[in-house]
Amino acid sequence: MNIRNSYNAASENGEAIDVAKLQGVMRQFRLKHNAVVITYCKNEVPDGYEPINDVPCALIHHADMGKKVYVNKDHHDCLVGLYHLGMLENASEYIRDGIYMTDVQRFYTLEAAKSNKRNTPNLPQGMFKAIAAAPLHLVEDESLIHTVAVICEPQYAMILAGAASTRIGKFPIGELGMSACASIFNIPFLENNSTFVIGDGGGRMHNHISASELFVIIPRDHIRHLIDVAESFKITPAEMRKRIRPSYFEENAYGGASARAQS
Repeated sequence: MNIRNSYNAASENGEAIDVAKLQGVMRQFRLKHNAVVITYCKNEVPDGYEPINDVPCALIHHADMGKKVYVNKDHHDCLVGLYHLGMLENASEYIRDGIYMTDVQRFYTLEAAKSNKRNTPNLPQGMFKAIAAAPLHLVEDESLIHTVAVICEPQYAMILAGAASTRIGKFPIGELGMSACASIFNIPFLENNSTFVIGDGGGRMHNHISASELFVIIPRDHIRHLIDVAESFKITPAEMRKRIRPSYFEENAYGGASARAQS
């Protein structure tokens, strides 16, 4: 996924997203939370979006509540999140080496905290001026859709995050351990891959996630696969069992009892 400018996304296949169709797909799932559109802004923020002085990961929650919001270097409430989003110049050692983790979470060793930060991919410094979020049902301009984030339960995550694997064979990324802002915003963008994320304690708290829920993030290039899956979704478990489970084999079918007796 190549972000051309402040709010235009050029996908690998160059296809526009049918927003109405995507909205319809999300309604099919009858999710408890609104699907959220994430926009990576290289310059100005799209019209109609308001700044929030909150932790960057909470963008999902504010958009879920029906708001069109953004964070940038002047509007936020988490230096760690800003650092991971490439918006914090000259980050201190306290943040850069994860020393804060050993203060707040005493079970972290300093070595582990440093390793955590070294292994957390950041967005390139200064690449984006803001990260914006809005509920999908309030987005009309398809060029604003860079990723779609959803809070859902695992059975929905399997379909949402796994849609591309059924069309192009590309497995989604499952992530645990990083700061939630990096998991939600950085991994899907940098890898251009669907991601399912448990999130860290703060990220879950600030997004008001229940114990049974997690985040799913779908990059622009995978949205067409989700729409394809939703339009062709069909399951025939009885037929599948006959073919792959010996306890369901029928007589003379798929190498069943008669076939075994002849061998």
